[in-house]
Amino acid sequence: MKTAVNSLGRIVPLEVPGAGAFEPYSSPFGRIAAASGMRSAPKPVRAAVPCRDKRAKSLRDAIEKSGLRNGMTISFHHHLRNGDYVVNMVLDACAELGIKDLTLFPTALFGVHKKVIDHIKSGVVTKIMGSVNGPIGQLVS
Repeated sequence: MKTAVNSLGRIVPLEVPGAGAFEPYSSPFGRIAAASGMRSAPKPVRAAVPCRDKRAKSLRDAIEKSGLRNGMTISFHHHLRNGDYVVNMVLDACAELGIKDLTLFPTALFGVHKKVIDHIKSGVVTKIMGSVNGPIGQLVS
């Protein structure tokens, strides 16, 4: 079996049974070679319909276009922590659209998301799969 030393100094095979041959990772710029014209990343993929604006007119419009229905799951990342009003805005729009029985799958909910309690009580949200803190944590505990 042929082997090579990768960027971490480990000996790795150059071929894997069932997967074929490959080139071990060397560095972020390892595949850039002026002589061969190779790129470090593939060319960008263009949209199937050029010049078409994919933006929705409103949050409500985006939810409708997504096909969200009763009983589905919606997920959020909490990188803004107590500055994140997106969860509240989306759940308000879902309530206006009459969407119910949603599973909320956030990375975490915080005090700023206290409004979710109203959506739990009204049946818009029936399950939470994620970290809950503050008022929501107290409610579900």
